[in-house]
Amino acid sequence: PSNLKFEDLADIISNDGNSQSFHPKSADNLLVYWVGHAGLDKNPLWLDTRIPPQTISKFFKTLSDKNCFRKCLFIMESCYSGEVGKCCKELGIPGLLCITAANENEVSKTSQYDTSNQIWLSNSFTDALLEQFQSSNKQTIYDLYYRTYNLTLGSHVSVYNAENFGNLRTTMVNEFLYP
Repeated sequence: PSNLKFEDLADIISNDGNSQSFHPKSADNLLVYWVGHAGLDKNPLWLDTRIPPQTISKFFKTLSDKNCFRKCLFIMESCYSGEVGKCCKELGIPGLLCITAANENEVSKTSQYDTSNQIWLSNSFTDALLEQFQSSNKQTIYDLYYRTYNLTLGSHVSVYNAENFGNLRTTMVNEFLYP
């Protein structure tokens, strides 16, 4: 497991530290996929630390202000993940689209259980999303959202900040996965 602190992530991506990591530029499209947990306080976990949704939205605002992407597709898999999306929308971050496994008031549902290790492996949103990624690299972001929404059981896949992202019906998934 990584020991990377959340507060160090923006510095690494934006090249503000002495990092040797990748540094996306203003012409790049960035895909961020966050999988984890959140409790009733709606604060997602980063390792064992609860991160307020406002802190996550400010992270993306910082990346946008530093021209670290042209477009950013932020996909979040956790209970109450819509709370993060709502905070991103409130900041009106240019070029950012949030697709969340659940709205701000609901949990996401598990779907695959490993009986031999007694652990949940996945949930309905991730299963549906991966199925869509594998089905076609020539689909729009809207199609990705719509099909994932319809295949996800037990929660409402949601989109946030679309008004600051661009046209979901003309932006293609392959701009992020198959550049």
